[in-house]
Amino acid sequence: MTEWMEELARIIPSGQISQNPSVLEQHAKDESYHPGVLPDVVVYPESEADVVAVMSLATRCLVPVVAFGVGSGLEGQVVPLSHGISLDTSRLNRVLEVRPGDFLACVQPGVTRRQLNEQLGRQGCSFRSTLAPTPLWAGWRRPVPAERPPSATAGCANMCGR
Repeated sequence: MTEWMEELARIIPSGQISQNPSVLEQHAKDESYHPGVLPDVVVYPESEADVVAVMSLATRCLVPVVAFGVGSGLEGQVVPLSHGISLDTSRLNRVLEVRPGDFLACVQPGVTRRQLNEQLGRQGCSFRSTLAPTPLWAGWRRPVPAERPPSATAGCANMCGR
């Protein structure tokens, strides 16, 4: 075990870290044609503090990190280029805020379309998209009037650990 992995094991609970070969294989590829590369470890953060701790360690030790949703991408964006950490966002799955009047929902990156629609349905709303049957991608946002410049990161937390 490398020094950075030992430190990771000290700062993140063992139930949130996996080196199981089948888990590593699942996180080595998506639906693209790109060949898979096994990460050294998969981390399942459960809070913003976990993400900050992992990213701080990775930054300090120069360990590459790839964010992983459900692995359904078609462009190879979750394929690790040189091992490192696969940061699986599936446990960051809370709907943080819903403002139907503003057509706005703030969610953590692991929220699925189904989860969001369950929450929205209680308020008579829904999120419809034919782009993805289950995953909800953080880059989607509501239309913004032309007089206001769009900002895909408005209100987002900086979790890079810098």
